[in-house]
Amino acid sequence: MHRMRVGLPSEHTNWSGLASQKEVQPVPPDFEYKTWLGPASQIDYRPALIPLNWRYNWAFSGGMLTDHRAHHFDIGQWAMNKDATGPIEFSDFRAELPLKTDLYNTPTKFHFECRYADGLIMTCDDEDSKPLMEAEEAFHHQPGDAAKAFKHDGILFEGEDDKWLFAQRGILLSNPAELTAGKFTPVKGKNYEDTDQMYFSSRTT
Repeated sequence: MHRMRVGLPSEHTNWSGLASQKEVQPVPPDFEYKTWLGPASQIDYRPALIPLNWRYNWAFSGGMLTDHRAHHFDIGQWAMNKDATGPIEFSDFRAELPLKTDLYNTPTKFHFECRYADGLIMTCDDEDSKPLMEAEEAFHHQPGDAAKAFKHDGILFEGEDDKWLFAQRGILLSNPAELTAGKFTPVKGKNYEDTDQMYFSSRTT
């Protein structure tokens, strides 16, 4: 294995359904807004920030790069047995940012590369740049999936001789297909059955 590629959602997902309510409004009487803000910069109350959409404002988070990314990078760290370490170098940063004054001002277009001490590379891109084309093509060749939409949101492990394995919630693909045939053999002390993340049939403890 010499490279991992991560694709992340590009958009500011409207988790709360309140994204259109960006105008300043009075704080509800039963909401301790100052406590909710904590150490963040003072921002007037807007329903569009509550309860989950706060992650798209720099005062609280870095958008998908600090939210959704953690799920896929966690899988990569675990799969490559690097839970006790991390990248030693980051490079090739690119991003498109909304206006700083926008309520949702975290990047929706981005790319970066990180390198581990043993030379392993992990790249991260927004899904609009379609960084996982091998997985998309394999997905559409599956019976019944030809007309379904494929999201470039997941992690792809690149090996030698064009071998690869792709994991997304509810989807597991590989080249050759035999790599993902059947169940994985559990490793004592490392794996357990994962019914939530749904990346693999087993997951780290």
